[in-house]
Amino acid sequence: MNNYPEDSLQYLTNSWWEEDDTKDLLRGSLVLAHIQFFYNPPLELIAGRVYPNDHSNISMKAQPLSLNRGTANSNSLPIAALPRLDGAECHIINRAKRRPCLVIGEIKRPSISRHLTLGMAKHSTAPFIPIAPYFGVDQTGRAGYNNNFVEKTKHACYPQFMWDRLPHTGKESILRFDHIQPLGMHYMSYKKLKYKLSNDAMDIIDEWLLKFINGTDGEFLPTFRKLIESHQN
Repeated sequence: MNNYPEDSLQYLTNSWWEEDDTKDLLRGSLVLAHIQFFYNPPLELIAGRVYPNDHSNISMKAQPLSLNRGTANSNSLPIAALPRLDGAECHIINRAKRRPCLVIGEIKRPSISRHLTLGMAKHSTAPFIPIAPYFGVDQTGRAGYNNNFVEKTKHACYPQFMWDRLPHTGKESILRFDHIQPLGMHYMSYKKLKYKLSNDAMDIIDEWLLKFINGTDGEFLPTFRKLIESHQN
């Protein structure tokens, strides 16, 4: 089998992580990337000039962003250090941290003919791929996860969380599907690690994603949960 614990779904596969020394980014690749932590509600950055005719001094503050009142920057004077906003835009503050992530989306996509993008901004069709971040379970201060929660996650009780053991560190981590976010394809945006999920593992990921997105049960997860229940009774 493998070196996963017997009460984990990874134990039931012939292999979970595989070494991958290629430079190609693949669906199922393990990468390092800066992922965002989202505030709830979002925090809006309010920026303005201290003096109307001076760009060198600005004031900044953060406040909760509410859909009911609109953005606070819509009538402020432009600031040279920040992109100019139109009336519908605002600056949002997020924290970011470098985390191991799983490439969720397909990399190979149909190319877009150049004549179809004439006159368009490059960012309108710039390539992005969805990734899901891993978070370590070890508790350090307010970070990490409760041991009982980790056990429930290992037993596939929550579709938004998947327990795993990362191959490059050996540490237990939780993959968060509810934090899936876009990753730019620029080489500075990520670092490819030398591992990828096996085909069997990706089949389980696909089934797990369906459960997370629309609640659909496949074949593997219900069977695994019944197996866990039988061992607990």
